[in-house]
Amino acid sequence: MRKATMGITVQGIGVVGGFGTGVEALARALATGESRPGLLAVPMAEGCLELTAFRADTSRLEDFIPRRSLRRVDRYAQLGLLGAHLALADAGLLEEDRAGMGLVLASGFGATATTLALIDSIIADSDVCASPTHFANSLHNAAAANISMALGATGPNLTVSQLHAS
Repeated sequence: MRKATMGITVQGIGVVGGFGTGVEALARALATGESRPGLLAVPMAEGCLELTAFRADTSRLEDFIPRRSLRRVDRYAQLGLLGAHLALADAGLLEEDRAGMGLVLASGFGATATTLALIDSIIADSDVCASPTHFANSLHNAAAANISMALGATGPNLTVSQLHAS
């Protein structure tokens, strides 16, 4: 009897961050040491507070997925979707090559902003009127589920959320 062996290979890289989108943007930021923060508007009880922050631009996601399909996908999952699509494009994996493809997503904190928005909606409107969209997107495996569905990945799907160990 012959035993089948499984190997893990990284075939492509998809990076998204405050430095830009894609391997070229990361290489440029590392080479020059330049990365410019933008402004982040944070709603407060007293008004809007503007903070300097490095925010990733997800506009390139529209190259892969129609904008209408993303209306209930939170920002965290959009970042994961963009990274996954960029990695597959970098690897040259076509849609027909993705049969049985699995996914491992590791995140230290998961969808923190969405989880906090859910808690805010529970405090403001009670658990009966809490946002079901925020609830669905606050689960730690929601991003991996969105990525798997968008890519048609039917293989195993695993989410690891262990702070720094992820």
